[in-house]
Amino acid sequence: LQINGKYKLADKIGGGSQGDVFCAWNILLGAEVTVKLWHSELGRALKHEYHVYKSLTGGPGIPHLYWFGTDYGFHAMVTEHLGSSLQDLVSQSDHKFSIDVVTGIGLQMITCLEFMHACNFIHHDIKPSNILTRIDVNNMSSVTVYLIDFGRAHAYRDHKTCCHLCCQEHVPFVGTNPFASVNAHTSIELSCHDDIESLTYMLIFLLNGSLPWEHSADLCEILQAKLDFPPLTYNIPTAFLSFLEHAQMLSFSAKPDYKLLQRLL
Repeated sequence: LQINGKYKLADKIGGGSQGDVFCAWNILLGAEVTVKLWHSELGRALKHEYHVYKSLTGGPGIPHLYWFGTDYGFHAMVTEHLGSSLQDLVSQSDHKFSIDVVTGIGLQMITCLEFMHACNFIHHDIKPSNILTRIDVNNMSSVTVYLIDFGRAHAYRDHKTCCHLCCQEHVPFVGTNPFASVNAHTSIELSCHDDIESLTYMLIFLLNGSLPWEHSADLCEILQAKLDFPPLTYNIPTAFLSFLEHAQMLSFSAKPDYKLLQRLL
């Protein structure tokens, strides 16, 4: 299958009920790309992701967007091809990273989220499987990270006025249980600081290889564990606790202090 006359599909590298993700080749340039194919009747979700990508592409930690359109009855989006996800790398590296690697990832992600928030979007689903990597083969500890999967991203400010949207209650859960913020568990509208809270949980996971609540299927248990975090037996750097405290103390419309967060690392 050849999308848009020049993107030849190769191996399937992911997918789900809505569609599939393929490694592909730009046959005109001989360059590797990633193609996401969504069934036409489900194309609205991919179209939303495309509009977010279009607003963000070229920013720090954002993969380049090359093409979006319909072909062979599918909605297709073509983006920069990158390496393994952080989730895959954790599985391959004794289930945890060194503090230096985690710090480097944290600094890059703060810059990426600051840019995304400045473009009026929040991600809603920060987790290791949504962050792809590019690794320097001459320096395996040097990892460049890229945020992906903007299907759940949401505008938190009016694009014309930049006024913060109103806080809503009783909203559906958005995110992934182990990394979701306390607000996500309590059905409160998410904002910028919730991305930072999820990032904190992810950094702790990368450093320790686990989270205290990750094997629980009970949402009430997970929420209580996050409210009680950290347990006395849990050894994590003070910087990450300060990260979490900063995120959780912010009001709905307050802007995270990104420079402070970078200094903490």
